Amino acid sequence: MAVERVILIVDHGSRRPEANEAIGRVAAAVQTRRPDLTVRWAHMEIAPPFVPDVIADCVAGGAQEIIVQPFFLADGRHLTETIPELVEAARRQHPQITIRVTPHLGEHDGLVGIVLDRVDALMAP
Repeated sequence: MAVERVILIVDHGSRRPEANEAIGRVAAAVQTRRPDLTVRWAHMEIAPPFVPDVIADCVAGGAQEIIVQPFFLADGRHLTETIPELVEAARRQHPQITIRVTPHLGEHDGLVGIVLDRVDALMAP
C-alpha cells in the first residue's frame, strides 16, 4: 500500500556521526507517538541522507504529500534560503506531489517547558 503523507524532519547535518544520529531518534519517537504518520528524516548538508534523496525515495514509495518540519531553533539563513531552495527544487522535480513546510521549532511554548524541566531537574535537591 502506498504512503500518501510523509512528515520529513530536516536538520543541518554534522561531521560528528553521533550528532547525525540524534535526528533519527527524534523521528523514531515522533513515529512511535503518531503511528498513523510516516516519518522520515534528512540532513540539509554534510552527511547523508540528504533532503533531495529522501524526498525522491518518498515519491518512489508513493507519497502524495510531504510535510517538511525544520528541526531548527532560529530563523536563520538555512530557514530563509536553504530549505526553501531545496523544497522549490523538489517541487520542480516532483510536480505531481504537494510539499509544504511547517514553521521551525523557534520559540514554541513547548520548548519553554523543556528548558524549565531541564533547569528544575538540575536544581532539584
